[in-house]
Order: sequence, then structure tokens, then C-alpha cells
Amino acid sequence: SALNTWLASTVGSGTSGAWKKAVIPTGWTIRLTGDEGGMYLAGLSYIELDLTGATIQIATNDISNAASGLFFQDTHHVRVVGGTFDGLRTTTGQATAGHEAGNEKRNGCVIRHNCQFLMFDGVTWDNLYAHGLLINTDGGGLAEYPTDLWIKDCTVRGGLMNIAPVSAARVLVAGTAANDAQAIP
Repeated sequence: SALNTWLASTVGSGTSGAWKKAVIPTGWTIRLTGDEGGMYLAGLSYIELDLTGATIQIATNDISNAASGLFFQDTHHVRVVGGTFDGLRTTTGQATAGHEAGNEKRNGCVIRHNCQFLMFDGVTWDNLYAHGLLINTDGGGLAEYPTDLWIKDCTVRGGLMNIAPVSAARVLVAGTAANDAQAIP
């Protein structure tokens, strides 16, 4: 919760002419815990989140999708650069891994309705239980589809589906490795 308070209160939203930049220092490891303990960027805009060289451990409870590594809703113009989100799953890549019920909401990243112009550059999501990137409206209509998403030079490994664009428009995935999904890569 301290990390989310810092993101919302100290960093906050920027403007089109003055982006805000939040940096997690190289070498840091942050462990996300709790019921909705993911990095909550809902409602924020014009931010660059630089995680280069940092590790974010997803050790949250499986209560809601806000327990995912990153959570976006009503968010626009955000760049996430670098960093590793470690889902802490120890059976990733094993032939007998299979789906483990009870972890469906510990995603690497959730992008919900009314999100636009999000870019992920060089981010790694590894050892996941749920999805790598889950993109949907969560029951919203066509006008609420997440749009204009760019997943560039990333790595997504493990989980149910590596990248799951359930409902979205204009999603570009370029130079991204997607491996070891339990269902669909």
C-alpha cells in the first residue's frame, strides 16, 4: 500500500506537456502482498514508470485483479520501461505444471476499460500463475475497449495465457517473446 500511495499522491498524473516520471532504483526488489496489493495505476495519466533493473515480486492474494503486478483502469498515456515482474511460480516450464486453481487473479498486468496509449518497453513477466497481460473491458461496452496498446521487446513466460486481448482495439505486440503458457500463448 505504501507503493500505491507514493504512485497516486507523490507521483500523481502529469500533463501532455509535462509527463511525471517514477523510478524504482536498479537492484531493488519490491514484494507486492495483500488482497489488492498490485501496482495500482488506475486513473493516472502522463506517467513513465521506469523499473529498469528492479524486480517486482507478485505475492498477493487471489481476491481481485487489483492483486496483479500492474493494474490499469481509466488510465491513459503511461509508459512502463524495464523491470521484471516475478509471479513466484516454481513450476513454470515443467511439462506437468498444469493449471493451479485459486491463482486466476495474480496476473502480470491487467488493462481494463477506458485505457488508451499504454506502452510496455522491455518489461519481463515471469513465473506467472494467471495471465501475463489480461486486456478486457470487464463488462463494459465497445466504447470502453482498451485501445492503442504497444507491447514492445518484452518477455512473458508462464501463466494461463501469455497475452490475452479479450476485448481491445489497436494492440501492437512487437519483438516480444511469449513462452510456457498453460493454455494459449
